[in-house]
Amino acid sequence: MKSKIVLSILLLWTAVVVRGQHFDYDAIAPHPRLLLPSVDEARVRTAAEQVPALARIQSCLFAFCNATLSEPPVERIKTGKRLLDVSRLALKRIYYLAYAYRMTGDERYYARAVREMEAVCAFGDWNPIHFLDVGEMVLGLAIGYDWLYPKLSETSRRTIRTAILEKGLKPSFGKEHDAILNAPTNWNQVCHCGMAYGALAVAETEPDLARRTIERAVEKVRIPMRHYAPDGAYPEGYAYWEYGTSFNVLLISAMENAFGTDFGLCDAPGFLESGKFMLHMVTPQLRSFCYSDCSTDAGLLPALFWFYRKTGDASILCNQGRLLQADSRKNHLQDRLLPLLFVWGQGASLDKPTVPETLYWKGGGDNPVFLMRSGWNDPDALYVGVKMGTPGASHAHMD
Repeated sequence: MKSKIVLSILLLWTAVVVRGQHFDYDAIAPHPRLLLPSVDEARVRTAAEQVPALARIQSCLFAFCNATLSEPPVERIKTGKRLLDVSRLALKRIYYLAYAYRMTGDERYYARAVREMEAVCAFGDWNPIHFLDVGEMVLGLAIGYDWLYPKLSETSRRTIRTAILEKGLKPSFGKEHDAILNAPTNWNQVCHCGMAYGALAVAETEPDLARRTIERAVEKVRIPMRHYAPDGAYPEGYAYWEYGTSFNVLLISAMENAFGTDFGLCDAPGFLESGKFMLHMVTPQLRSFCYSDCSTDAGLLPALFWFYRKTGDASILCNQGRLLQADSRKNHLQDRLLPLLFVWGQGASLDKPTVPETLYWKGGGDNPVFLMRSGWNDPDALYVGVKMGTPGASHAHMD
């Protein structure tokens, strides 16, 4: 018992020392600091215009923004106990519009993004009883605040900043949210990502709260990241990999941009291998191997472009290249994180996808899988997916 206590104290002391050494808040870059610093704008704009696959998607994104210009802002209308659909639509509109403004300089996109942000800031709350709603709302406002900061009036800055603090960051420290923020599931990844983005956005004006929020996120997100071990198989399946892992890599990207380090998050066993898991989870017919409350649809996954940049393995994008070439652009616009494709996708060979060397993949862990096919890039190829595991895992069933 004494040895366990001593070990716990040593681990806590080590974490404090690491934080003291590496969380250099004085070195945080000026706005915009999240995902797309100003110095990278030209590179992203060039890739989005000159790479045919990216240009097609970007034109559809701009068309969505144009249609949004004539629509009313989102309203606080719950579906059952959730405000999640509203939070997701707000995130999508703010993110798309802020991206479109930065790429084109069109003032209409800027004005509409501000209108959307001020509308959700006027909500009484963002439904903290279902904290996913808060996590996604704060992410959208943080990106909008950060990306549009140089142009925002001081009044708009204050309005958005106050909402992030009072309706997002401060409520997240309520004891009633401890179970969520310590969960081994996608909820942890989404909520800590949103809170960390909010904290980074307002770090200058609320340094103490920002510090507590960011360091909590880096510590707590390690809990679900343990479940990628040993090979990268995500226990919640295809759809929840898209959700939880996308927000996880958003968090890592924010840490790298702000502090120049991922604090060892990418060293979590199996995490960087999970790009291969998702590669093999898509069938030759571009459907998903569906379990854990997942549909059969496979879609564009911007997070896989982050894995490609991290690992250098271009074959991870084989199915993404095929999806981009397919006439399914409308489906791509369902992804509220679509601008990440342009942030992380430049340099990838999308018109001639790299074919993986192996026809099978296996992963252990909470829900082991074995995935095999007779060929790549052939819609008539055979595919077999085998899932094992426990019905006690998140979103698992007696299958």
